[in-house]
Amino acid sequence: MAKNDSDQAGAMSFAALKHIGFIDPRQRPERRRAVALAQLIATIALILSIAVAATVVSIGIAHAGATASLSTATPSAATGAPYFQ
Repeated sequence: MAKNDSDQAGAMSFAALKHIGFIDPRQRPERRRAVALAQLIATIALILSIAVAATVVSIGIAHAGATASLSTATPSAATGAPYFQ
């Protein structure tokens, strides 16, 4: 076996060397997919939390309005004193 034959047998082609090394993580397709999925989940969670907060606030406002209208006809719950007109 000649010296050139052993060198060529152990040598790697340019195509094999092309994929060796570091790549920018933002350029990896699986990384981009994971980031997009995380952003989608965060957006859905934000929309859901805003809807829950709006529902709680409107129920609180409705409850406060109903309590205010009842408090004119009933004794005060805080002091226990009767209501006088």
